[in-house]
Amino acid sequence: DLLAALESAVATRSLLSVLAVGALIPLLAAVLLGRVYCGWICPIGILMPLIRKLRSLLTFLELPPRDIRFWKGNKYALLGAAALIALLGGLPLLHYIYPPAILSRESHAFTTVLFDRAEAGRFGFPWGFFSGGMIFLGLIAALEVALAPGFWCATLCPGGALYSALSRWKILRVKRSRAACTTTR
Repeated sequence: DLLAALESAVATRSLLSVLAVGALIPLLAAVLLGRVYCGWICPIGILMPLIRKLRSLLTFLELPPRDIRFWKGNKYALLGAAALIALLGGLPLLHYIYPPAILSRESHAFTTVLFDRAEAGRFGFPWGFFSGGMIFLGLIAALEVALAPGFWCATLCPGGALYSALSRWKILRVKRSRAACTTTR
């Protein structure tokens, strides 16, 4: 993850070769394709179709969801503030609120709990594994459904800010030509 690599390098004020090599793949993908990470890997991007379905369910139930819009510069301010804290205090904080980091950490914890329970002969779903990270992801999804679709990605996601900034220099661009499009009726 490019954001984790950047924050680690800033917090430690060093760039390990293994970190640079690991960050090379997402960096190249971002420079070539733009925000491909957001649409294909981020768990919030994967949840967006479900969020849209739940919003339409609210409308069906005659509970019209809100459509609040926020300033899109928030994500850049958050990324800058976190980078400054990492640089000055050596304290990386973004992994607490960045959905890919949360999902990675939580899936590892869940798997560990399952194996520990299996070794102890206890089977069944370990409800106690839910932590603040899962609650945070649930809160993001609930806010997206009820109040502001796309608010996390568009206005708060620090990874989205980084990938958005990098996508300004993307090499491959898709342009749609309306004249070349065909429609069937």
